[in-house]
Amino acid sequence: MADSELAALAATQGGLVTYQQARDHLSHKQLKTRIADGRLAVVRRGVFRYPAAPTTRWLPLRAALLSAGPDAAASHCSAAEIWRLPGLIADCPEVTVPWPARLRLEGVRSHSSGAFPAHHVTVQLGLRVTTPARTLADLSALVGPQMLGRLVDDGLRRRLLDLDDLREAYDVLACRGRRRLVVLRAVLEARLPGFYPGDSPAELDVRRILVEAGLGEPVPQYQVAVGGTVYLLDWAYPDDRIAIEYYGWEFHGGRSAFDHDAARTSALTAAGWRVLIVTSATPPRTMVGNVRALRAAAAA
Repeated sequence: MADSELAALAATQGGLVTYQQARDHLSHKQLKTRIADGRLAVVRRGVFRYPAAPTTRWLPLRAALLSAGPDAAASHCSAAEIWRLPGLIADCPEVTVPWPARLRLEGVRSHSSGAFPAHHVTVQLGLRVTTPARTLADLSALVGPQMLGRLVDDGLRRRLLDLDDLREAYDVLACRGRRRLVVLRAVLEARLPGFYPGDSPAELDVRRILVEAGLGEPVPQYQVAVGGTVYLLDWAYPDDRIAIEYYGWEFHGGRSAFDHDAARTSALTAAGWRVLIVTSATPPRTMVGNVRALRAAAAA
C-alpha cells in the first residue's frame, strides 16, 4: 500500500520523489532496499526517481526544484525556455528562492531574492516557474536592451503578458534597489501604452529603421476605408498617404495571398495611397530611400 501511494505521488512529479516524501511512506530500511534493488534511483541528493518513468528534458530542472523546496521556482534562462522565449537556452537548471534562504545545489545556478511575491510565480508544464513578466525582468540583468526588447515583443505578440504586468514587475524590483534595471526601464520607456509589437520581429525592424533614419514614427495598423472595405496597413505615414507593407513568405507566398495582395494594392493606389512593399531581402538603405522618394513625390 505504501509503495503504491508513493508511486502515485511520483506520477504527479515526473516520476520523482524527495527523501522526505519517501520516508513518509517507507521506513529507512525499506527505502535503502528499494534503492539497492533498483526500484528507486538516486537523481541528486535527496531526490529519487522511478526508473520506469519517462525521461523528459525537464527532469534535471524538476529534480532541482524538488531539492530546493516548495518555495523555489524555475527562473531566468530556465524560465525563458519554459515560456519558449526565443534565443535563450539554459546551460543548467536555474532556480530562485525567496530571501533569506540560500540555495547550494551541485549543477544548479541559484538565486535568492528579497522581492519574490507569490504572484510572480505560476505553474507551467507542471513546474513552478516565474511568470513571463518576472522572467523578463530577471533577464534584464543578462541581456541588452535590443535583445530584451525582442523578448518583450515576442511575449506581447503571444499574449504571455501585457505592459502593465512588466511595469508591475519593474516597480517591485526597483523598490528593492535591484541593479541593472536600467535595461528594463529603457525597454518600457520605448513601449508606451498602446504600443504595437508587430506581427513579427521583422515588422518591428521596419519601424526601427525608419525612425533611426529620421523619417519619424510611422503609425502601426493604420485603417483605411476604400469602397466599403477597411484595409489594415502594417505601417503608414497618413499625412503623406504612404503605406509600408511587410510581406513575409509564410503569409504572402501562396496563390490566394498573391491575388489578395494585388487587389488590395490596386485599391489603395486608386484611393491615392503610395504603397511600398518590403521583404526580408529589402536592404534598409533601399527602404529608407524609397520612403524619402515617396514623401518627396507627395510634397510635389
